[in-house]
Amino acid sequence: MPEERDIERLGRELLKLREEPRVLDEWGETVEIPPPVEPEVHPRVPHTEEEGARADEGDESIEGLLSRFGDEQAEEEAPEGDAFEALGFEPLEEEVEGEMPQAELPEELPEGLFDLEEEAASAGEDLGVLEELPEPGGEGPEEAVPPLEGPEGVSPEDAGVTSAVEGVGSEEPAGEGTEEFVLPDFHDLEEESGEAVPGPDEDLGLSLDFTEEEGEAAPAPPEEEIPSVPSPEDLALEEEALLAEEFPEDIEVEEFSLRDLGEEFGVVEEEPGLIAEEESLNPAMAITPEAVEELPETGFGLTEQEFRRLQEHLFSLPRNLKMEIESLVAEAKVGGEDLERLVRMLVEGESPRALAAFVGRLTGKRIRIPARYERGTGAEFEKAKGGLWYLVRYRLLPVVRAVLVGTLILAGLTAAVFQFIYRPVRAHLLYTEGYRQIFQEEYDASLLRFEQGLRLWRMKGWFFRYARAYTEMRQYPLAEEKYEQLLAHYPLDKEATLEYADFESRVLANYEKADQPLERYLRLENLKDLDVLLARGDNFLRWADEGGAEDFDRFEEARKMYARAMEYHGSRAPIVQRMLMYFVHQEEKALELGRTDVDNLSHVEQLVEYILERPKLAVDAGELARAGGYLIDRNRIDRVRDVLFRAREIQDPHPEVHYQLARYFRIVERPADEAKALQAARLLLEELPMRTRRQTAQLVDTYRRQGDLFYAQGELLSAEDAYREAIRLYEQALSSRLLKRSARFGSIYASLADIYYYHSAEEETALTLYETAESHGYVTPENAYKKGRLLYRKGLYDRALTEFAKSEEAFRNNRVVLFALANALYFKASYTAAEGYYRRLLDMLEREKAALPAVRVDENPDHRALVEGIIRVENNLGVTLFKRSGGREGHPAYPEALTFLTDAQELFVNLYRDPETMERAGAVNLAYLNMDAILHPTVPFDQLPLAIYRSLPVDVKARGLSGP
Repeated sequence: MPEERDIERLGRELLKLREEPRVLDEWGETVEIPPPVEPEVHPRVPHTEEEGARADEGDESIEGLLSRFGDEQAEEEAPEGDAFEALGFEPLEEEVEGEMPQAELPEELPEGLFDLEEEAASAGEDLGVLEELPEPGGEGPEEAVPPLEGPEGVSPEDAGVTSAVEGVGSEEPAGEGTEEFVLPDFHDLEEESGEAVPGPDEDLGLSLDFTEEEGEAAPAPPEEEIPSVPSPEDLALEEEALLAEEFPEDIEVEEFSLRDLGEEFGVVEEEPGLIAEEESLNPAMAITPEAVEELPETGFGLTEQEFRRLQEHLFSLPRNLKMEIESLVAEAKVGGEDLERLVRMLVEGESPRALAAFVGRLTGKRIRIPARYERGTGAEFEKAKGGLWYLVRYRLLPVVRAVLVGTLILAGLTAAVFQFIYRPVRAHLLYTEGYRQIFQEEYDASLLRFEQGLRLWRMKGWFFRYARAYTEMRQYPLAEEKYEQLLAHYPLDKEATLEYADFESRVLANYEKADQPLERYLRLENLKDLDVLLARGDNFLRWADEGGAEDFDRFEEARKMYARAMEYHGSRAPIVQRMLMYFVHQEEKALELGRTDVDNLSHVEQLVEYILERPKLAVDAGELARAGGYLIDRNRIDRVRDVLFRAREIQDPHPEVHYQLARYFRIVERPADEAKALQAARLLLEELPMRTRRQTAQLVDTYRRQGDLFYAQGELLSAEDAYREAIRLYEQALSSRLLKRSARFGSIYASLADIYYYHSAEEETALTLYETAESHGYVTPENAYKKGRLLYRKGLYDRALTEFAKSEEAFRNNRVVLFALANALYFKASYTAAEGYYRRLLDMLEREKAALPAVRVDENPDHRALVEGIIRVENNLGVTLFKRSGGREGHPAYPEALTFLTDAQELFVNLYRDPETMERAGAVNLAYLNMDAILHPTVPFDQLPLAIYRSLPVDVKARGLSGP
């Protein structure tokens, strides 16, 4: 058996061979090995002769072990009970007779039971005593420790138990129902002959398993026994348990840890003054050939070369396997054939796996081998460490792998940042730039920016913004394109469907195209969606309202949609409002088309009363005001005021409300209120970001009504400005297809023409405006006469006759129109036709004169106008008859011509005679001049200076026939 100095020398050699100093130096630590001291040998009383023989042979005894870990209670001078007092136990008062009761140990030891204190009196600086041990029968830090059961008749004082409690363990449970509690125990030592050396339990005389086997008490120990202390093996086992907890099974530590160095080789737990030899750190180095020769015969021997191979192979093994082999060899835990086989395996360089399997079978432990040791021996591994493959695999490849992983992570992060941060941000900037260019009227550039942003990142909100901006800037084709792109990407999006359909219906009046997304949504997404049902009904309503006679049936489609909505969702306020809209729009359209088979007045009045009776019913103010306008058209003025004021309560200001109020105030002849309502309606309509067809039409009509109001008040310049602004908006709406040509807006041209016709000499401008009004469908008999008169004054008698004829169709027996026709025919040399109109007109005037009880030309302007008219007609008729006679006195028309001229002359003289003196006026009329030319001709017939009253009245409703 090697002596302690051999083991210490072996430990130091192992420390030199390993890379522990270099590793610790890299960690900034150093190896501290206490100087060697001669261990104190404590006396021990051998139990048997064999034990004495082993002591003589120099085997390491229990005293030797105690000399390494402390000498607390081994001296004979120690009084009885000192061992227990050192641990905190009080000595027993009397000896225990009979069997000691079996101890009931707790499942877990009290916390701090195995803590070491630096100030223990009997331990060195590196070995502590138990911190707080409970007294027998008392309570420890956490739970009570039951009294220990000893041999029959032996007290704990006699047993000599000391501070070695932490090294004592029980192998079997103390009793039934108690879990097994195993304390660290000394390993059994075997002699070379194979016989077991008495264990520490027998030496101390204390049963460590706290149970009796087969009912027999353990033999009594001698009076003086050496206390049990933890051995280096126990400390190594404890360290292995800690390492197993600290490191997972798949992690193997190749080198020694500096912090575990002392525990592994027993340096930390030594007594003060006990210095480990260098050989004790590596027992393999302490086994010299000389020491081997001194060993007892074991049946095999090693040469110096074999012993060197053994050392080298032992050095190359994993740490945990190396420690187990050192423990087996140094502490003689194996012998006989097992020892010989172990040594041979080391000499022959068996693989770590085979050695681990064999040593594990000897120790009963499972020894794990690191993966790098599995494919070869430790020597091969050490040799491979210096090779190129090891450097590439374990030095270069980890670096390359880390670089590759880092590169991949960086590339992934870069791709993620580019994809989910850069692209959306860049696309947003492009969208924003293009959106700004729309209001700068850079439409091509804005489209380019939008496409660039769309390629980077698609954002639904920008489709809406661009479409609305283009609509606001009246770029309707571009807005339509954006809505179509939006639906291409989001075909069943409800918001996109509703807004696109409303745009197509309200702005572009493309009702068939507007119906397609609504129908698709109801068919594929939600058949009962209230918003979509109402939107589709509204589209059909506009379709019928804005279309022609062929689209009138769309009103029925709208009614079906509203009825379906009422079926699914009940009589909600929006549905009641739609039904009111349906009845109002349908009849308005029917009146426009000239149909008389539609009369919804009763339904409208019923719904209006329903709404007025429910003040909390939420309806649209604009539609309610439109219903008020319908009542104005139907001349139901009594409820109009209530309806319009209720609409104003719902929403004020509202352009529709103020527009209909202006109409109402004109009917009730409140021009001041009308002017205020028109001004409010105009401002509200102009502020709208996007106007519908109806709102655009209302704005144009508002300007027209303002012009009419200014004209009636004599403010001609303001009236002219209002008419011109109305014409500009109307023509702009025509170019953008918001409005169609209609007589309603053609009247604006006629109104502006009236300013030039009546108050200016710009007859050409007036004629052009009248013709424009007529081209837009605005044709009236008054305007026809005005237009004919302007053409007549220009000498365009054929066109004038056409216009006069249009007017004469409406104004039958109108003196002005008949006089205009006769004159136009005269200048066309159609004397016979002219004669007819003159005679017809003269008969009318004569009958009217005859109907008067008294003709008072000086008192009554109408009487004067009547007489002046007769004079004009008789003069023109006499000249016409003379022209028709050709100047021949024998012609029947010749004497008749002279008669009419004479009558005209007499009427003229009487009309302009001085009423006081009854003297004739000095002036002469055309009748007198014409008679003189006929009776006293100085030139040929065709050159006679005959004349008629050619001027025509300005207005068809004039009192007389005189004109400017």
